Amino acid sequence: MAFSDRYTLQEKIGEGQSANVYQALDRQTDSLVAVKELKAHLRTDPVSIERFRREAQVTRHINHPRVVSVYDLVCEGDRTYLVMEYVRGRDLKTTLRLTGPLPWGQVVTLLAQVLDVLTACHGRNVVHRDLKPQNIVLDQEGGVKLLDFGVAKIMAASDLTQTGAALGSPEYMAPEQFAANLYDPRSDLYALGVTAFELLTGTVPYQSDSLAVLYQQHATAPLPSLRAARPEVPEWLECFVHRLLAKDRYQRYQSAQEALADLKSRRVLSRELPQLARRECVQCAGATPAEVPVCLHCGFNTFDAVKRGDFDVTCARDQDDEKLYSFAQAVFGLRKRFKRGRRTLLITGVDAFAAQVLARSAEKHEIFLSVAPHSPYGELRKAAPLALACFMFGWLWNWVARGWTVSGRYFFDALDALDVAQISLPAALLVVLSRSSLRREVRPLLPLREAVGGILREHGWVRELQPSLRPERTESTRTAVCALAESYLLLRKYGALDDALRDQLQAILRDAARLAALVSEVEQTLGAQRFLAWSNDYAAAERAEREDALSGAALRRRRLGEQLQAYFELQERYEAIVNRLTRLNALFYRLVARSLVLRLEVDADMRDTLREAVPELERDLQIAAEVQRELEALT
Repeated sequence: MAFSDRYTLQEKIGEGQSANVYQALDRQTDSLVAVKELKAHLRTDPVSIERFRREAQVTRHINHPRVVSVYDLVCEGDRTYLVMEYVRGRDLKTTLRLTGPLPWGQVVTLLAQVLDVLTACHGRNVVHRDLKPQNIVLDQEGGVKLLDFGVAKIMAASDLTQTGAALGSPEYMAPEQFAANLYDPRSDLYALGVTAFELLTGTVPYQSDSLAVLYQQHATAPLPSLRAARPEVPEWLECFVHRLLAKDRYQRYQSAQEALADLKSRRVLSRELPQLARRECVQCAGATPAEVPVCLHCGFNTFDAVKRGDFDVTCARDQDDEKLYSFAQAVFGLRKRFKRGRRTLLITGVDAFAAQVLARSAEKHEIFLSVAPHSPYGELRKAAPLALACFMFGWLWNWVARGWTVSGRYFFDALDALDVAQISLPAALLVVLSRSSLRREVRPLLPLREAVGGILREHGWVRELQPSLRPERTESTRTAVCALAESYLLLRKYGALDDALRDQLQAILRDAARLAALVSEVEQTLGAQRFLAWSNDYAAAERAEREDALSGAALRRRRLGEQLQAYFELQERYEAIVNRLTRLNALFYRLVARSLVLRLEVDADMRDTLREAVPELERDLQIAAEVQRELEALT
C-alpha cells in the first residue's frame, strides 16, 4: 500500500495503544523507514494529532544520535502518519522475553547510554514521561535508541486521555505521577530505575491488576531486594537502583547528569551526605529541619504557637515525663531536658489557634492536653504577697506604734481591731484563693519565647519562603522550594560558606520562592479539565462542520483552534519556567555533593554559575507574570 506518493507500506512491525507501526520503503531514497499511523478511532482526535505533531517537534529539537529521528509528518485526508528512522534490532522488553535477565555489566552499559540520552533531553527541557523497556531499542551494534516521545513535554494536554485515565505505563510511573500527574526529569529517572530493576531480575518491582493497588505499592510499599534475586549484583549497583527508585523525588538523583557521574564513579552520594536533625510540624505532621522555625512542607511557623493570647495548654499531673519530653523534642526540637515539678502547664497565654494545633499534635504522641482560658488567679497570686505584707505591717503597727503622736497629732492613725480586720481579711482571702489555685496555676515548662528571638534572627530568611510553602500552593512547587532550602541548610551547617556565597544563595532562594509561588498560580489556572473542555468543543465543532449541521461551525472551530494553539504556546513557556526550578535544585545538590562529600572548594565556575542564576531568575519572574496575565485573558 502506498501513500503520499513516496512511501510504500510493507509489513506491520509494532502496535501501541494509539498507533500502528509499519516498515515502509522510501521510493525516493530507496531506503527503509518506519511509519507510525494513528488508529482509526483517533484520526480526528485533536489531542492525538497534537501528540504526533509534538513528537516530530521534540525529536528534531533534541537532535541526538541515540534518539530515533522523525523525518516527516504526513496528513492525507483524515489520516495522519509519522515517518521515522527504521532501527534494525529489538526492544529491551522483547530481549528480556527471549533471553531472561541481562548480565549486570551489560545493564550498566545500557543505563549509561540511556542516561546520556536523558541528559541531552532534560538539558533541552524535554521529559520523556513514558520511559520503559518497550521504548528502548537495542540495535545490532549493542547500542540503544530511545523512541516514542509522543507524550513528552505535554502537561495539561497529554496528561489525560479521552476517558480521563493517566497516560504512561503504570508499572513504570513515579508516585508523583500517580498522585497528582506531576512530572519532571526525576520522573524519568524513576522509570529508568524500574527498567533497571526489570533488566536485572526479569520482573518489575511492583505488579497488580488494580491501578489503585499499584499506586499504593509505588507510594508506600518497601522495595523488593534486588540482590536477593541476583546475588552477583554488586552492592553499589543495588544502591544506585534504589536511589533511582526513591519514593520521594527529592531523595532521588536530581538530574540524569548527576546519576551518570555517580554510575561511572561507582559512588552513591546520598549515603555519604550528613543528615539534618528533624522535628515534627504541628500542623502537617511532616518531618522538617529542627533548627528553623518554619515548616518547609506547609509553611507553618511553629513559633506562632507561642503568640500571646488568652489560652493555656496544660497536661495532667500523672502524664508520663518521657512522653512529654519526646513530644517537646519532636515538635519544638528541644534538646535539653526540663523539670516538671508540680506544674502541669505546657504553654501559657497563647492564642486559640495555636492552642488547638498543639493539642491535636500531642494526641499523636499519646499526650493529652487540655485547652482553657487563661487563669485569672495568676494575677491574684501576684497580689497575694503585697496583701500579706500590708497585713503584717498593719498588725505590727497596731502592736508597736499605737498612741504615737507628734506635735499633738497622730504620726499615723491608730489601728484598732476593726482596722486590722479590714486589712487582714481581704489579705487572707487573697492568700486562700492563690493557694487554692496552685493546683491549676500555670507556668511554662519550655522556655520557648526566650529561644524564638535568637532563632528568628539567625534564620529570618525562612520567613520569605512562607508564601511559596502555603498549603494552597501546588505540591510540585512547595517541594521544589523545600529541597532548595534543605540543600542550603546542609551547606550552612556543614559546609564552608563565606559571607558572599551565603548571601548569594539566600538571594537565589528568595527569588526561587517568588517564582515558585507564581508558577503554582499558573499551574492551577493551566488546568487539564479546562483544556479537555476546549478539546471536546473543538471536536464537536469539527464534526458539526463536516456534517454541515450547525451554522457558524467553521468559525467556531477556527476560534477554538486558535485558542488551543495559544494554550499550547503558553504551556511551553510555562514548562521552561518550571525547568528553572529543577535546574536550580540540581545546581544546589551538585554544590552540596562537591562541598560535603567530595570535600572540594567552591570553584570559580560554580560561583559564576550561581552569580548568573540571579538575573536569570529575575527574567523568569517577569516571564511567569506575563504568562499569568495572558492565561487569565485566555480563560
